[in-house]
Amino acid sequence: MSVKLLRGCGILPQSAAASILQWKTLALLCCCAVPPTQAAPLQLNMSLGNAGLALTAEGRTGISAKPSDSAPKIDPPASIAARPAETLFLQKLAAIALQRSPQLRDTEAAWHAAQMDTEDVRGARWPRVDITGTSQAKTFGPGNPYGNGTTNRVGVTLTYNLFDGGKTGKQISAKEHQEISAHAKYLQIREQVVFDTTSVYLQILKYRKLVELHQQNAERLAVLANKMDEIVQVIGGRRSELTQATARLLQAKENRAAAAAKLNEYNVQLLKLIGAENMAKTTGGKMPTITPIPPATGMSVAKQSHPLLVAAEADRLALDDTATAIRKGNYWPVFEVQASKMSGVDIMGYSDPGQMYLTFRWNAFQGFSGKAQEKAVLERANAAQEKYQQAVFDIEYKLNSAWTDYQNQHERIISLRILAMNTEQVRNDYYSQWETLGKRSLLEVLTAENEHVTTMINLASSELDEQLALARLRFESGTLVAWLFDNVG
Repeated sequence: MSVKLLRGCGILPQSAAASILQWKTLALLCCCAVPPTQAAPLQLNMSLGNAGLALTAEGRTGISAKPSDSAPKIDPPASIAARPAETLFLQKLAAIALQRSPQLRDTEAAWHAAQMDTEDVRGARWPRVDITGTSQAKTFGPGNPYGNGTTNRVGVTLTYNLFDGGKTGKQISAKEHQEISAHAKYLQIREQVVFDTTSVYLQILKYRKLVELHQQNAERLAVLANKMDEIVQVIGGRRSELTQATARLLQAKENRAAAAAKLNEYNVQLLKLIGAENMAKTTGGKMPTITPIPPATGMSVAKQSHPLLVAAEADRLALDDTATAIRKGNYWPVFEVQASKMSGVDIMGYSDPGQMYLTFRWNAFQGFSGKAQEKAVLERANAAQEKYQQAVFDIEYKLNSAWTDYQNQHERIISLRILAMNTEQVRNDYYSQWETLGKRSLLEVLTAENEHVTTMINLASSELDEQLALARLRFESGTLVAWLFDNVG
């Protein structure tokens, strides 16, 4: 390397009184410098524990990184979305979360209770059998020695609802719709638990990637700071460049710590969903590829089978049937057939014959309370209808919002991939020009490093956010559970 070139790079002092020791040291540094191909940025799959970065008390970097002669090389950025789908892995996590969810068990119990309520009302259509019994009376004190004439006897009474104007049928229909609503709410909780698991897992994958990228950036900056530290030992006037490199290194470490904190936060959320005993199963997972569903298709499916809409419609129908049952009970008489028979004989030795008769009951006037009760239920039915319409509007809005987010992230990914290739080329060129030709300042190299790592972070975030938007599309259309458990692999 010529004297003119060294002076142009700012490495060789301009003073003619430079010592022979400085000349020899500079020659040694130039000979031992990292070749441009080896000084390229780090590979993306480097583990998190490969470097421990620290500052000494004198302000120099104490770095346990790879030596400069074996500095890692950056390959072109690989797309996260190109990795193999891990749908089966996500399915296992979701199944564990479903098994552990207390809220899901709560709604399941409410669903089974609604089934029993339906069976309870259906029992009104069956004949009612009442059995009574009396023992022989023991008399004491003055009076009739025969007492009240009670002997050991058993009586049976059978009652059958012959006609009630359709009240019982509407009560059964109302309970059946309440059962449908309870089941739909159970299915909605299933969708919610699976979506929570999916979104938390995607966030974990996202911040794992961000921690990895920040770690690689810190290691790269550590190599640069280490090289500047060696130069400063010879040329003390360049200490400001070492300060710049050290500041960027500390910032990279801070960014890595912030990403690690967010990763721990989402790990705690996943721990809540699947339990500590299953956390080991989350290691090594990769991003699943969720199938897109257009908003029009999602809305069409949602109107047919979305649990929220099914529950709202069933609640409205149940209230309508309840109002009809109240009206029929207020305006129609009830006819019942009763049959009874007593066993044995009375105190006089006579047996009672069996009896069958028709009873009639009609609420002729109740002070208009029945009418008010019917109107109250009808108003609740109208409110349930409005709730259904609001749910339709909300689902349509959320589907369009998720689809827009997906499209934006998808377009952003395309541009970021191109930008990542360009920023990587710029970074490599700047590093080579700074190291061998002296045409670039260290600040320009650090800026290029920062631009590239920022682009890679944005790319990783967008690729995970794209899948999260697709998960929202599935969830809002009510098809996330069906897609995950019926379409694996």
